[in-house]
Amino acid sequence: MKLVSMKRSVEKKKDVNQPSDITTSEPQWAWGLRITLEKEEIDKLGLEADKLTTEHKMRIEAECKVVAVRISKEDRGRERRTVELQITDMAISGVSVKQSKFNTFKSVQDQVPTGE
Repeated sequence: MKLVSMKRSVEKKKDVNQPSDITTSEPQWAWGLRITLEKEEIDKLGLEADKLTTEHKMRIEAECKVVAVRISKEDRGRERRTVELQITDMAISGVSVKQSKFNTFKSVQDQVPTGE
C-alpha cells in the first residue's frame, strides 16, 4: 500500500477554525490524525516507551472500521465531509519494539482464501 503525505496544505494551516497544537499556530497535520496509546496499548504492541523520544519515527499498520459518515452544508454553502474510523487492530514497527504475544497483525489480505 502506498503511503500518502497527510501534511496540511497552506490554506488549511491558516484555517483558524481548526483545533491547533498549543506550541504552534499552524500545525502541520490535522489534530484528528494523532493517536494516543496508553499503558495497555503500549504493552500489547510491545513498545518500550522509556526508550522512545519525540524524534523517533515508526511505522504503523492498522485495520479499522468506519463508525460514522457525515456530509453537511455550512451556512456559506461550503460542503463538509467527515469520516470517523475506529482502529480495531494495529501493529507498530521501528525503534524500541520488543516481541510480544499481542503485536502480530493479520492483514485483510492474509485472511482472504486462496482457493486451494
